[in-house]
Amino acid sequence: MTNSVVVDVGIYDVDPGGVELGGVDDQKRIDEAGCANLLFSVPGVVPGPQDLGPSIDLGELWWVEPVLSATGELASLALLGTSFHIGSGALAGTLERVGSAEAGRVHWRVTIDSGSITARPIRFADEGDPPTRASWKDDAVVVALQRRGDGAVLAIDLWLSTGPAV
Repeated sequence: MTNSVVVDVGIYDVDPGGVELGGVDDQKRIDEAGCANLLFSVPGVVPGPQDLGPSIDLGELWWVEPVLSATGELASLALLGTSFHIGSGALAGTLERVGSAEAGRVHWRVTIDSGSITARPIRFADEGDPPTRASWKDDAVVVALQRRGDGAVLAIDLWLSTGPAV
C-alpha cells in the first residue's frame, strides 16, 4: 500500500472582477463566468523564478498550473476555471504527496470532495470529449485526471521529474 500525506487543503478563490451581475455570493453566476480557482501551496517550498512554473504548458489541460521551486519541487498548484473543467460548485479538495520519490518521479494527487461538486463541468456544444492526460517536456511533468460518468473530475494525479530537466 502506498502511503500519502495531505500537505494542503485547497482555497476556493473567486475573481470578483470576473463575475458580472450578482456578485461573488451568487454561485450560479460564478459557475457561468468560470471565474473560480482552487489553489494549493506546499508549505516550506518557495516558488522559483517566474520562468519555471508558468512556462509549463500542459496543452489541453492548460488549466492545471503547477509552479515549481528553483530545484524543481512543487511549490504550488492552481486549478483554473473550475466550473468549466472540474465541475460546478464551491469546490473543496486536498493536495497530497503520494508515497516517496520512485524512479526519479514524485507523485502528487489532488482529491476533489465529490460533495462539493453540484453539477458536471460546463461544456460547450462544439467541444469534444474532455482530455484526461497531458504532459510537458518529454514527460518531465505528467497529469492524469480521474473523471466520473458525467465528466466531473474527482482526482488529478501529477508526476514531476526529480531531475534538473524540470
